[in-house]
Amino acid sequence: DLSIGLSGNLLNVENYLQQEYLYFDFGAHYKLDLFEESNNDHQLNFALSLTNFNFAKDRNDTINDPAISNTNLPVISKYAASYNFVLDLHYPLKALELTALTEFQLVLNSTYHTAFRAGLEVSILEILRLRTGYYYQTEYDYSVTNNYGHLSDFTYGVGLNLPLYKLSKFPINLHIDYVNMRQ
Repeated sequence: DLSIGLSGNLLNVENYLQQEYLYFDFGAHYKLDLFEESNNDHQLNFALSLTNFNFAKDRNDTINDPAISNTNLPVISKYAASYNFVLDLHYPLKALELTALTEFQLVLNSTYHTAFRAGLEVSILEILRLRTGYYYQTEYDYSVTNNYGHLSDFTYGVGLNLPLYKLSKFPINLHIDYVNMRQ
């Protein structure tokens, strides 16, 4: 129930400067089944990730300006947890699914850009999905906007899912989603 991943990335930015970054990411996910009954299932999930854990800098040695040639990529750590509940009445479609989640993000090489996100999704018969959420993120906006150094808002959305592959012999699953996020 534990998954661990590691990846290497080569980012080549082609703008007025030719910048190249080699960075590595790490992630882990742990699934904990709380208890399972004949009609329902309860599960907790914990995850963390670290993007650019090697603190990559621009690898272009041809630029003489140290302010430009030593540009750092952000080092982003994320910590998340979720709770999942499924009510399955053993029909082709699950009767009810509930997911509640929270995430905290911290940029390790900046005093800004921390974020907190939380959300809730309810799925009825795997067809109708209702979502709501909240986020709060600190930003350095140079005092030029009315955000006063942060972005925050409540969000909501609705989705329709047509899982034809569960109801017929057609291997098709159609999704239509709407989300309202002002920022």
